[in-house]
Amino acid sequence: MTASPLLLGLSKAQLNHFQQDFKLSYHLNYLQVCQQFVALCGLDVLEVGGALPASLVIDHLGCNSWTAVEAPAYDQELGSANQFHRNLLD
Repeated sequence: MTASPLLLGLSKAQLNHFQQDFKLSYHLNYLQVCQQFVALCGLDVLEVGGALPASLVIDHLGCNSWTAVEAPAYDQELGSANQFHRNLLD
């Protein structure tokens, strides 16, 4: 019996962290599909309509840069789940 591959190579603890702390649900599955078609490592990415955590796309996936644009109302909707309220380095 072989173990199933982990989503985006994330451990269960990492997966739980991104799902709970950043309120990511379907996002990770779509990112997995994207990663299957385009290796994101080393790329400069523009994400329209979202804001994935830097710790996921830069630190874990190895993107060179990740620029996200979203409507101001989305920032208010995310509230404390928005990474930029917690991580001033980003």
